[in-house]
Amino acid sequence: MSDMSLLTRVLANEWIGVKAMVPPQARDVLLDVVFITTEGAARLIGRAHSLRDTREEAFSLAIYEHVEEGWWKEDSPGQTAWKPRNLRDEWISQSLRSILTPPRDVLYYSDPRLRERVFPAQGFLDNYTAIEFVKDVAEAGRKRIVISASDDDPCAIEVGTTSDRCDAILSRLVRLVPGRA
Repeated sequence: MSDMSLLTRVLANEWIGVKAMVPPQARDVLLDVVFITTEGAARLIGRAHSLRDTREEAFSLAIYEHVEEGWWKEDSPGQTAWKPRNLRDEWISQSLRSILTPPRDVLYYSDPRLRERVFPAQGFLDNYTAIEFVKDVAEAGRKRIVISASDDDPCAIEVGTTSDRCDAILSRLVRLVPGRA
């Protein structure tokens, strides 16, 4: 399935589950975020890109079809050694229930350093470091969730759900393409 088809799956459908794999002892580092929708599941991860003329890396998002079987390391057949975090329930408890269903505005952000990568983009999300989901709710105001490739933890994912955290994540990035899903 193409990047755009998977991204459409996430953007245009209700999120009936949102999980993140968290390594032991690292509550704020997410290895991936899995969106389970009414049309199937997709997995967002962080991807590293080597930069020209330097030893630094810049990070973007990548999306893949998600298959529950064999998701991360198993300590015995059918048993995941690391327990996924239930982001959907966390977001509901943070009064973000409305953003779980479309329509929602979608904003894309990029790290300007991605223009200096050695290899060209291979997929749509290779150009983007973060996605911001926004929904204006008459009785509750603006709700935001930012999902970003981490600059601090290589190939990990950061999630912001408060205005301060969302703003902090996006402060190093440039907004590129607005959209609505």
